[in-house]
Amino acid sequence: MNRPLFSIVFLVGAVLAAVFFTWPALQDLKFLQMEKRSKLADFENREEYFTNIRNLTVQLKNFEPELGKLDHALPEDTFLPSLYQLVQEVASSSGVVLKSIASSVQKGESPVKTIDLQLKVAGVYESLKSFLENSQNAWRLLSIDSVSFVSPKTGSSFEVSFRMQAHSY
Repeated sequence: MNRPLFSIVFLVGAVLAAVFFTWPALQDLKFLQMEKRSKLADFENREEYFTNIRNLTVQLKNFEPELGKLDHALPEDTFLPSLYQLVQEVASSSGVVLKSIASSVQKGESPVKTIDLQLKVAGVYESLKSFLENSQNAWRLLSIDSVSFVSPKTGSSFEVSFRMQAHSY
């Protein structure tokens, strides 16, 4: 009777020992498998992210000429002489006389700097209309904020004040 009881106690002890010694290892294995799945998912997400970045880079290369125009329209510096030259060229090609020009640069927290321009030009109605069209079609991004007319005292020449904005980085 000792032998079967000893065998049962030994068998139960062996099973308990196996459970107590292998259970932590089994939990570690499950944790490592879960961590492996997580790392694999993270790796796949990063691989997809970088694939998307490569695709976007290829697509941006297709738009390189248009982006070059945008870089030209929004220059990196607020070089006022080139802006003044542009306004003078637009005025002269439109047939108006540029009487005065003043500017101020607004610097804020935004990376885009705004240059306020105050212009006074004189010319006939058709020339003023042409000046507005040419300003909108200029290579530099110009926006007209306000226009105020002074009626002609003699003749058909108007004097007009413009408030414009140009932008740069």
